[in-house]
Amino acid sequence: FYNGSVIMGAGLDDKDRVEKIMGSEYCTIFINEATQISYDTFQKIKTRLSGQAVNPSNGKSIKRKIILDCNPRSEAHWIYQYFIIGKDPKTKEKLSEKAMENKGRTNWVPYDNPFLPKDYIAILENLTGAEKQRLLEGRWVNKEGLVYPNFESIVVEPFHIPEDWERFGAVDFGYTNPFVFLFIAFDKSNETYYLYDEHYLTGKTVREHAVYIKNRGIAKFTKILADHDAEDRATLLEEGLHTFPANKDISAGIQALNLMIDAKNGIRLRVFNTCVETIDEISTYSWQEPSEGKNYKEEPIKFHDHACDALRYFAIDRVGASFNKVKVSSVKVSKSGVMTKEQFLRKRFDKLGLDYNEVAKNF
Repeated sequence: FYNGSVIMGAGLDDKDRVEKIMGSEYCTIFINEATQISYDTFQKIKTRLSGQAVNPSNGKSIKRKIILDCNPRSEAHWIYQYFIIGKDPKTKEKLSEKAMENKGRTNWVPYDNPFLPKDYIAILENLTGAEKQRLLEGRWVNKEGLVYPNFESIVVEPFHIPEDWERFGAVDFGYTNPFVFLFIAFDKSNETYYLYDEHYLTGKTVREHAVYIKNRGIAKFTKILADHDAEDRATLLEEGLHTFPANKDISAGIQALNLMIDAKNGIRLRVFNTCVETIDEISTYSWQEPSEGKNYKEEPIKFHDHACDALRYFAIDRVGASFNKVKVSSVKVSKSGVMTKEQFLRKRFDKLGLDYNEVAKNF
């Protein structure tokens, strides 16, 4: 521009592109559809507001700022937590007065835009479900297209885990990307698994991570599911942490985790609200976007999914274990008849809206 200003465009859809931006300085940063980035990325980008410029009309320095826009997603999303209810997405503590003073927000709905054609408004009015609430009413609700749309319902307040509960672990290896270890406990009395803690860190060796895990003082893990990296699994074994190779079937794993999320009876999953990295990932974990009227691809977007992968490894193992517990050939249901094992499981999965054939072929 005539005054020397420059507008630069960049992407934040993978770690390498984020790192490239870290070497630049800006006076103003605008992030479009900010629900697609993580809180960690937002924190990194804010550090680039170190540029200096002067308004030539009055000689005053330009105030540095970062601007985000987005369509609403779920209330578990970090943007809702940070900007709307004023909580730190990591600690869940109330933001300081200074932090509150330094941020602001505004919201509007299509009715507020006088330039939108009436026929476009009519299209939005004819939407149904979450899409209408989100795109027309501007409400933060679960978005169609999320891989785990009901995940928010299983987030609970932390409590003391009894010492005699079984402990499980799930690992997704990483160095540049996060190394993830999920700590899970099992309450046999109501068949509920609790994800109660997480270890989520970059830039450390597997041996260093193993030391942290062991320092948690857990006497015994019933089972630890891990990614297939043989060298990393061997390192954990040398440190006394025996792992089992995970079933990495994505479709079956997603179905298994959704089963544990939606289940009213049988094995269930609950997640402590202190597991902020896992919640952050799952709240934005989405299917590939549709194009030209096609349905969502049966593959999730491969981005910011390290805890998602670890939790999927755990779910497919536990659902498989539950599936195989039905060892008898028939199950009595009344004095007048019995159900076969397959009939019993089909009925159970149908109630959860899951495909029996898809789940069964993996166990």
